[in-house]
Amino acid sequence: MDLLRVYGPTTSAYVYAVTWINAETPLNHRSFTFQADDSGWLWVNGHTGVELPIDLPREAKRLWTSVPLQKGLNPVVVKLTQNQMYWGFRFAVIDWHWQGRRGDIVTGTPPEAWPK
Repeated sequence: MDLLRVYGPTTSAYVYAVTWINAETPLNHRSFTFQADDSGWLWVNGHTGVELPIDLPREAKRLWTSVPLQKGLNPVVVKLTQNQMYWGFRFAVIDWHWQGRRGDIVTGTPPEAWPK
């Protein structure tokens, strides 16, 4: 997500983004990638996945992390800071090799299905 397109040019700002993902089974760890521009933090289901207090372009840091998931809905929270020029992030579920092929499917959840 390119937040420059959402908020326009700005400096010294921060934003939180929230979504929910759905796991078909409980998982001790599930892998994700996370990229942030400028600084970024990622929490999944209350577990810290990434802490990036360094301002770098999103393309310069692709982090691979894992967190436990409960069966059903799991909240994903991103905090992003804007210090200079561009800002944005990318969050993706790893779905290769054995992950996603043993019944441990993780899918996005449309906003209308989020808990109230």
